[in-house]
Amino acid sequence: MSRKLALIIGNNDYSDKPLRNCVNDATCLANVLSHVENCQVKLKTDLKSEDMYECIKEFTASIKRNDFIIFFFAGHGIQWGDQNFLLPCDNGKIKSGDDMQRYAINAQSTVNRMAEMNPHIILFLLDCCRNYWMPVNTSNNRALNQQIGGLNQMKAPRQTLIAFACGAGEVASDQSEASSNGLFTKYLLKRITTPDEHIETILRRVANDVAIETDYSQMPFRVSSIISDEVYLTSYGKRTYFIQICL
Repeated sequence: MSRKLALIIGNNDYSDKPLRNCVNDATCLANVLSHVENCQVKLKTDLKSEDMYECIKEFTASIKRNDFIIFFFAGHGIQWGDQNFLLPCDNGKIKSGDDMQRYAINAQSTVNRMAEMNPHIILFLLDCCRNYWMPVNTSNNRALNQQIGGLNQMKAPRQTLIAFACGAGEVASDQSEASSNGLFTKYLLKRITTPDEHIETILRRVANDVAIETDYSQMPFRVSSIISDEVYLTSYGKRTYFIQICL
């Protein structure tokens, strides 16, 4: 049986524009995945740039052929040029494109490096389109034109599904009504361990749940290169049932 490896990151404690629910989102998801058979979960929260870079690097290096990989990030993510960047908590020092390349995590490069390790499946989950505007030098018009709200579309390497909490160039809700989770994560927690259901079906249902709750103002989308017919995270007879408590 192939291993399931999960790296779950949630950042709240930003030096500029802190968030409320990302650590809880990450903690709840890590709790859910820890009950999935043969799933090894690493939970990291409130990471600064060096620690965030190192934990992703170490996780990627640990991937073996045929592993089922889950990567989840909840926090600030922004588009700079045509690339998406995941922001560490010490984001106050990011004031230019050069700073972005130095301190933030390039999402496309990250998923590409994971794919180079030849896992069976990569599930790359980004609940990181919270409203954010990076401070820039207003005299530098070119820099201003590089930063756009929300995230850009990405290319899915072989056997990869990339799921975004909202549409390209849009922003996501940091909290759902009557919930301590972000809206996308709220429904991800509800659906992700559905047994014997293809992972693409699960994410499609999550997107539908979010769209209905927001009256279609938030529309999660996916980019997938998965061609396998049977990609299940859990199966009947192998699922651990438990009471999930997230405060």
